[in-house]
Amino acid sequence: PVIFVPLLAVLLVGLYAAFGFWVVPRLIHSQAEKYVREELHKDLQLGEVRFNPFTFELELHDAAILEKGRPLVGFKRLFANYQASSFFSSMHKLREVAFDQPYARTIIRPDGSLNLADLLPKSDPNEPIPSVLIEDLSIRDGKVDFADRSRKLEPTKTLAPITFHLRDFQTTEKGGDLR
Repeated sequence: PVIFVPLLAVLLVGLYAAFGFWVVPRLIHSQAEKYVREELHKDLQLGEVRFNPFTFELELHDAAILEKGRPLVGFKRLFANYQASSFFSSMHKLREVAFDQPYARTIIRPDGSLNLADLLPKSDPNEPIPSVLIEDLSIRDGKVDFADRSRKLEPTKTLAPITFHLRDFQTTEKGGDLR
């Protein structure tokens, strides 16, 4: 009986670790593909997915939402560190979010609509925006290809490299604050 409790604890921690390290990445991969296919009607290309269940760190590699076989948006690497304290708060807190080589192909269509608007989820305008605090947000070596097909000459432009770093970025109903 005395030895049973520590063995049970070790077994539970082992099961939690196995679920977090092996099952969660597979779930993220399959659910992301399903969401993009069913909700956005596009294809998702997604490389390696890593999750650490003890630190709540998520890392995604080589991701892109494809439109007609071409990347619409994507990134080389996304790293996010979710804070466990968020489970007991009304605000989602992330210690760090880092995007390496994010990309967007932005097109103003002939009718004046923006192609990236197709990626926005359908939501209730009365539903409040979730409160999020990102202590350290960085974008490294981003690129935006822009085309305006609503104009006669159809101007194009590439904006690169896009790099910036924000501290204490947050969304709240009262408005955000950042440095």
